[in-house]
Amino acid sequence: MPDPGIAQLTSVFRVSATHRVKRCRQTVSCAACQRRKSRCDRQHPCGACEKRGCGESCSYGSNPSSSSSAVMSGRERDGDRAGGGGGGGSRRDVQMKLNQLEQMVQALAEKRTSSGNGNSNGQGKDETETSYHGATSWTALVEGIRDIQDMLADAGDAGEGASPGPEPEPEPELLLGAVPPITLNDVVDSLPPRQDADRLILAYFKAKFVAAIFIHTHQFKRRYDAFWADPSSAGFLWISILFSILSIGTMVANTRESSSSNASSSSSSSSSSAPDSHFYMAKSAQCLLAGRYLDGTKRLSVEALLMHAHSRNVQKLDSDSSLWSLYGLAARLAQKQGYHQGTRTTTMTPFEAEMRRRTWFLIQSADLLFSFQNGMPPIIADDSCDVRHPTNLLDDDFDEDCAALPPPRPSTDPHPILACIVKSQLCAVMRRVVRHVLAVSPSSYAETLALNGQLDESHASVPACLRIRTIRDTAFTDPNYTIMHRLMLELMYLKSLCILNRPYLTSHKHDPTYSASRQICRESALKILQIQAELDVETAPGGRMYEDRFMVSNLTLHHFLLAAMIICLDLSESTDIDFKDRRERITTLRTAYTIWSARSTTSADALHASRVLRAILNRIDSYSSAAPSSSSTGLAGPVTQTPIIASSAQDLASCASNDYGNASSDSAAMQHVVLPLSNTSHNMHAWTADETLPGQQQQEDMSFAMPNFEDMFDNIDMLDWSSLDQYIQSDSGPWRQNLSDN
Repeated sequence: MPDPGIAQLTSVFRVSATHRVKRCRQTVSCAACQRRKSRCDRQHPCGACEKRGCGESCSYGSNPSSSSSAVMSGRERDGDRAGGGGGGGSRRDVQMKLNQLEQMVQALAEKRTSSGNGNSNGQGKDETETSYHGATSWTALVEGIRDIQDMLADAGDAGEGASPGPEPEPEPELLLGAVPPITLNDVVDSLPPRQDADRLILAYFKAKFVAAIFIHTHQFKRRYDAFWADPSSAGFLWISILFSILSIGTMVANTRESSSSNASSSSSSSSSSAPDSHFYMAKSAQCLLAGRYLDGTKRLSVEALLMHAHSRNVQKLDSDSSLWSLYGLAARLAQKQGYHQGTRTTTMTPFEAEMRRRTWFLIQSADLLFSFQNGMPPIIADDSCDVRHPTNLLDDDFDEDCAALPPPRPSTDPHPILACIVKSQLCAVMRRVVRHVLAVSPSSYAETLALNGQLDESHASVPACLRIRTIRDTAFTDPNYTIMHRLMLELMYLKSLCILNRPYLTSHKHDPTYSASRQICRESALKILQIQAELDVETAPGGRMYEDRFMVSNLTLHHFLLAAMIICLDLSESTDIDFKDRRERITTLRTAYTIWSARSTTSADALHASRVLRAILNRIDSYSSAAPSSSSTGLAGPVTQTPIIASSAQDLASCASNDYGNASSDSAAMQHVVLPLSNTSHNMHAWTADETLPGQQQQEDMSFAMPNFEDMFDNIDMLDWSSLDQYIQSDSGPWRQNLSDN
């Protein structure tokens, strides 16, 4: 037992507060600097607190006697160190943090109010968008550490005098190509006069089928007026959107002016001297790079890139895999900024939340359709998104200053926003279909039947105003963009049925268990080709939709091409087709060939498709003529050489003028389908199987070498039809290079 005389000294080395020595000296640093363990300049407020914006909470100990209340005890200090240095060891520290949080909230509210007023006045400067970080990101973990902002600020103070370092050199742009830099003066010089710009923008917004729904007309008008008043008030990303709109507007205006037969010579001369749509498209790309759209945190970077990709898409006559890459990049940028998280819209204004939903709709639908076209799974998955569909509201129904969105409109009027909502609902099922078909492991037939049922339910839920009807049966008061929206929704539904049930045309083709899927695939493909026949007539000169023929995009043409390949596959593989159905399918293919052949002079995809269909038809006709008659067995019999006589180009769609639902109607009407040799030929012509098909001589006279498609069909029984439709989508063949060189 220690001597009582030295017990007071030995207790110093033990964890005891009874005899602990306390040093009471006056506090010379403020409480915040003590907590941060940073140097204090002893001013009031000190420089460190004033720099952080918390000068009002800067406080010191009053005198030595009261310093004990300002300095934590040793036990409290040890507890704070164990808790990470930012605990609530002192009530005054907690109150100081609350005051600082209140000041930050007030500052953010004032900033939002000032930015809202600036937007209403048309100021479109590029701002920083809040970056989204998922749970696997290290940034999300760092943000969860307490007092991390103070630590980073202290580190910033320590390196305040250091130089920022050299500016990183710009890396080469791979997607947009070699794009020269652009300045604000170049932008002003590239713009057309205000009157011409107004005309082009008006043409864009009137073309409702190609107008993007995430561009609000009234908001854009305010920013547009402010830009002309002061070009420096707008950022490069908003200017990129402007150039994309001018590009689409130029394309629409030129198409409609070329369709007008009574255009004055003065207007034609002025339009010929004006820049074409590709000029404004190039300026849009330059502004994208100048606005540093790849930073991922720039406001309007997603919308600017999406608008640029949209302007390229609507003007493409052929499929282009670079568009798929652009839309994929837009999807990644949108995910980086949290567009796929619907819960993040709770902190936004109702206007901002609705516009983000519309932007996300166009991103996910484009990602799906272009992935579909390229035979690849989509980037966006349903289980990683919780964004609801856009609201059925017109731009006149809400604006930036609305406190809440009004109730949605009823689904009775075929407005473009309603078509987008229905398309968004269909895309959810269509995405599951694509992943089911492209799955590495084969899926069960029960899943195929379940997806068939989901597609039928989605199709049955389409509002009556958007249900498919033939163009001839459409009311005269229905605008052309409503007709295209109906066709678009129907084609998406039919194409989904085709690819979902197509494998059963070749596998288990003798098993009656899968006969329902085979019949669904055949009927859907025939309906698609009937739609193609009628649409081709209506978009030809003199047709109802001739002035709006720009609405037929390369995605729509891909639907038709896929359907034609399915009919070829059915003719080759199926053994349960009678003579009448076989003749109907061959006649439908000949109609499709005539349509592709007419487009072959302006479209590389059409030229490729026409050559493939010509080779298929020649081999099918020769094979059917040489095969023994088997009509008595009920199998596919030979096709006779009865001439198919045509009288006029308008009769091409005589079979399609009936209800689209009667895909397997009597083939007698199909035997009188018109097969004109060209758009200008209306002469009577008897076409037999041994005769050269229309357009054959024209294509064989071309100067560049083409693949010998006929060699592919020497033995039609050994042909792999299941991969033929993949071959026709290839865009890297030598024939494309030769075509572009000429």
